[in-house]
Amino acid sequence: DDVYGYNFAENKPVMSPADHGTHVAGTVSAVNNNGIGVSGVAGGRYPKQGARIMAIQVIHDSGSADFEKAAQYAADNGAIIAQNSWGYQGDVRYIYDSDRKAIDYFIDYAGIDSTGHQIGPMRGGLMVFASGNDSKDFGYPAQYERALAVASLGPDGKAAYYTNYGDWVD
Repeated sequence: DDVYGYNFAENKPVMSPADHGTHVAGTVSAVNNNGIGVSGVAGGRYPKQGARIMAIQVIHDSGSADFEKAAQYAADNGAIIAQNSWGYQGDVRYIYDSDRKAIDYFIDYAGIDSTGHQIGPMRGGLMVFASGNDSKDFGYPAQYERALAVASLGPDGKAAYYTNYGDWVD
């Protein structure tokens, strides 16, 4: 159970500061009912522990990392849900083979040991991707059928003007 993760973008065990990932992690796992800040959607109920976060950094100003290697690392070290707030730039309307392999590996092998026995709270993983923020009717890798695609909502509960959309959004 690696709860510290790894910075694959810079090939080091320390994360580099980035606003978005920290915000998302807090939204998911901030401890509930402790009288400090906000409550997370999976933060437990103080004093009981909620979600645990394994940080896997794959994007940084210096470039991006081998997502296939990062997804395998996460699955092999105890992660069962992978949240990805990234997508392809431009008009890419297909999934890169290496990203498809990464998603498939995580979904097929997270929570399972090398002999095929379930060791986590579920057998297999869930790979979640942001649909994108380009107001387009496509968005990869979120549009890959095995991924769970999520879109943005505005304060009125309707799709945000900038979110990518389509029947592929879950």
